[in-house]
Amino acid sequence: MAKIIADCTAVLLCGGKSSRMGFDKALLKIQGQYVILQTAEKLMELFEEVILVTNASQKFPKAFRKCTIIQDMYFGKGPLGGIVTAMNYTQKAEVFVIACDIPTFSPKLVYQLASKRGQNQVTIFDFEGRQEPLFGFYRCSCLPTFQKQLAQNNYQIRQEFEHLSVKTVQLSKENQLKNVNRKEELSQWYR
Repeated sequence: MAKIIADCTAVLLCGGKSSRMGFDKALLKIQGQYVILQTAEKLMELFEEVILVTNASQKFPKAFRKCTIIQDMYFGKGPLGGIVTAMNYTQKAEVFVIACDIPTFSPKLVYQLASKRGQNQVTIFDFEGRQEPLFGFYRCSCLPTFQKQLAQNNYQIRQEFEHLSVKTVQLSKENQLKNVNRKEELSQWYR
């Protein structure tokens, strides 16, 4: 499959506390394979550049050496801090953001979202009235707005969407994105 999303860096956010899970989701293994590494490899098929943003880069074993791992500049500031870190790092005009706790995704969904970007600063899915900000495209022109939010200790990604051009794309039930936050939800990783 060709890397057709060349104007964008894929960002895998893996710096959360995983407090509800009880262990670091970024290091979860299923059948001897790191789940997040499988996600990164899938992204490498779609994007020229894939980075992992983490609060502790030393936690990743040698298996991750093919990934670019960068330290979150805004430790404890949530996913917004990771997005700002990635925007400061990349030379591209846009980032595609995905959380490490989305167990499965189809490249088709990434392409679908990419095709709807236009000139919008943010392009994300909406499922039954709920926006999915941790699976979406963000132009680096959002950086000043996001930096201002961080300076004001406002870590809600969607909080300033009214000041940005945001495109939401309806997501069908069969393509619903699922975050895994608790041990009892781990069965979703196997599907």
